[in-house]
Amino acid sequence: MNATLADLAKRLAGDKRLTQAGAIDWAQPVPYFGDLARAQVATVGLNPSDKEFAEQDGTPLRDELRRFHTLESLGLRSWADAGDDQIRAIAQSCDGYFGNNPYRRWFDKLDDVISGAGASYYGGARFAACHLDLVPYATKPKWRALTSASQRYLLNIGAPVLERAIAGSRIRVLVLNGRGVADNFLDMLQCHLETRRMPEWTLTTSRNGYAFSGALDRLPRVGRMDRRVLVLGFNHNIQNSPGITTKIRNSIRDWFARE
Repeated sequence: MNATLADLAKRLAGDKRLTQAGAIDWAQPVPYFGDLARAQVATVGLNPSDKEFAEQDGTPLRDELRRFHTLESLGLRSWADAGDDQIRAIAQSCDGYFGNNPYRRWFDKLDDVISGAGASYYGGARFAACHLDLVPYATKPKWRALTSASQRYLLNIGAPVLERAIAGSRIRVLVLNGRGVADNFLDMLQCHLETRRMPEWTLTTSRNGYAFSGALDRLPRVGRMDRRVLVLGFNHNIQNSPGITTKIRNSIRDWFARE
């Protein structure tokens, strides 16, 4: 993925529309979190949080708190100046993410869901897991506050990156976290998912729960893959859906394990 990382980084320097769409221009691209080469399970989200790079007040994370690289941490004035050493450092930050101050407040809830099937981001599990995002750039403002045109532009950039990550890995199960992720995933990868209502997932806000399931054996830009990838998902965002309870999260974990 180093060539992809180099292209994504240099795009931050040369594509004004990218930063106009909301991409944080001083933060490295993040096409994957964790050991992509080993992972057999991958959770899927929309895009990296700005909290991966900054404190609540916007101050960049530094020293032992830093998770990923920035222009400052790499000693660069522009991403156009990134050479092989800087790209390797960016790749290492992606590979080693879960061993280096991960954003556990967000990832631990997803890790609990996949743990029912013996998978984990953190090592020692039967199946290694990583995380992929539909868009490899953190944004400010957050995704839901971006215009639909900005979202489409970012998704168009992310689609071939996501395909390369899936095709070049050992991933056999993809886990879609939330309705927004599922809808955009379907558009990007042109696959079909069955939808089933899950009464036991009804939120305290009375919002219904739904499970998604399907499979991928080919990708629009890559073509047929060497394996069949199971795709599972749920309409609730595990971290942010109002009214989601521990009981519902446990039920989603049990369903994922069964599937």
